Amino acid sequence: MANGQHFIIRFPILVMDRQEHIHIVSAGEHIHEAYAAAVRDLRDITHTFVFADTELYSNSARDDERTKAYKMAARDAVTSVKAHAASLKIPAHLVYIDPPALESVVQAVIRIVKEHPSAVYSFDLSAGSKDLSLALYAVSLWLEGDAYYAFSDRKGNTALSLLPVPKAAAMNIRINQNYGRILTLLYRAPGK
Repeated sequence: MANGQHFIIRFPILVMDRQEHIHIVSAGEHIHEAYAAAVRDLRDITHTFVFADTELYSNSARDDERTKAYKMAARDAVTSVKAHAASLKIPAHLVYIDPPALESVVQAVIRIVKEHPSAVYSFDLSAGSKDLSLALYAVSLWLEGDAYYAFSDRKGNTALSLLPVPKAAAMNIRINQNYGRILTLLYRAPGK
């Protein structure tokens, strides 16, 4: 350039926001251990929602000592999850689930999906009631999210295990008439 002038061409740097990853866990006695494994293995978690049965946070005169101890341990585990998430700067929210669990879970997840429409979802079914875990599993199928279960080995190390899900889309079943026939035969087979 003339007279020692230089032109600097600057290209804009495109910074793409990472996709939101919503991790939903069912509250229970050892959920803090499962959550530690989740944030270790699923490093892209951006939001955590802890789904807890309302009964877990209510005290009843009918509760025996074992039930009281479980409820206290589960509440402490939820507090530990929230503290762990906060230390990683991951927002964590407690969501109360009323019976019947499936209806309450669906309503809660619909609210979350409205707030985070382009997120990916994962579910940890390691704790909580059977109804709550089954409801979360059903919703994971609808959202095409991954469902996990945490296992502890003999040394006390916790690892996540992905629950396998058959990936036969409903559209494919309608297109190929053989799928429908096979499902009908399996349904009618005695002892299945």
